Amino acid sequence: AYVRGTATLVDGYAEVSFPEHFILVATEEGMTVQLTANSADSLGLATVKRSTSGITVQELHNGTGNYDFDYTVMAVRKGYANYEVIRSRSDFR
Repeated sequence: AYVRGTATLVDGYAEVSFPEHFILVATEEGMTVQLTANSADSLGLATVKRSTSGITVQELHNGTGNYDFDYTVMAVRKGYANYEVIRSRSDFR
């Protein structure tokens, strides 16, 4: 499961809430977050808090930037933690 979008950093801080469809199907274990700053003046970004309901992002080095950033969050769907893409034919009998 994934969610992506654009959010705005204000004074070096942003909270992003995820949509209900992601909250309902995602698991927190193994969740990954990718951030892309949309400013050449960025000091870098960090995800300082994460859950299936949202993330908190801060600029590095106590930065106070005000700019947009893109995010992509990937998570395993509930009930599919041990799902194997490639399985033997005997698994289907």
